[in-house]
Amino acid sequence: MRKGIEFSFAWLFSIVAGAVIIFLAIYAGARMISSSQYQASTATAKELSIIFEPLETGLASGMSTQAVLSSETRIYNDCMMTGIFGKEEISLATKSGRSWSAPGGKIPIENKYLFSENIVEGKKIYFFSMPFEFPFKVADMIVMFSKEYCLLNAPGFIEEDIENLNLGNVKFNENCSKDSVQVCFGAGTKCDVAAYSNDGYETGYVTRGYEKVYFIKNLLYPAIFSDAASYECNVKRLMKKASQLALVYRDESNLLSVKCSVVSGSSLSDFAIQAAKVNSSSQIALLAGSANIIDSDNNFAECRLW
Repeated sequence: MRKGIEFSFAWLFSIVAGAVIIFLAIYAGARMISSSQYQASTATAKELSIIFEPLETGLASGMSTQAVLSSETRIYNDCMMTGIFGKEEISLATKSGRSWSAPGGKIPIENKYLFSENIVEGKKIYFFSMPFEFPFKVADMIVMFSKEYCLLNAPGFIEEDIENLNLGNVKFNENCSKDSVQVCFGAGTKCDVAAYSNDGYETGYVTRGYEKVYFIKNLLYPAIFSDAASYECNVKRLMKKASQLALVYRDESNLLSVKCSVVSGSSLSDFAIQAAKVNSSSQIALLAGSANIIDSDNNFAECRLW
């Protein structure tokens, strides 16, 4: 009887010990796989960030490109107002079977203005850039998306802008699939996104569900393709940069004013103060008038600053 008990305990101990060893092996293997996925996702995010460089064109018409990834991928884009001009961070997660990996390390993007939804998902990711001038060149706005968009009744110049970008997943009117994001210009029904304007889309607003953001000029495009959080954050970042650039031009104006007629330094100073105070896209239209006056003054000056 005693030997039977001792044998039972020995057998039980072997089973428990074996189970623990198997568990530790599985846990270690899972950690290694998770670590490998994390490193791979971080490296891919870093490689993806490189694609933003050639999108800063310096051209008026903008440009586009696309990234084809090896598997279904989620790109997380977080925008935050830290430092002088704010920054963004992107991270990636990949799909394996039916499950998604945890996002990899965050890659900071401090000197770019990337507009998108918070999560962009797909194997093929599209990018295009548009310059933002207010009234001088402030930055190139980069838009990232993966869904198919259908533009309904778009004004001719908007259709021309998009066609010139040669975006494979932006369609017009009858060429759209039923699963595309429906974008209406003006009145429409069953619209996922709607753009409204009373002045030929120089200014206006865009709605997406319950979200509503305001635009001027080329800001219309990121307003259509990004969510409100990304859009509002980047608008504030652009206004901070516009404010600093206005101060640079003010200093240049003060130096040149003794030699030739030039846009007023005080006007640029006032513009810088107002731009720095912008906390919402609803405020940018109020600055558009000042920007237009300053631009006109610069165009007629003997010494043009931009």
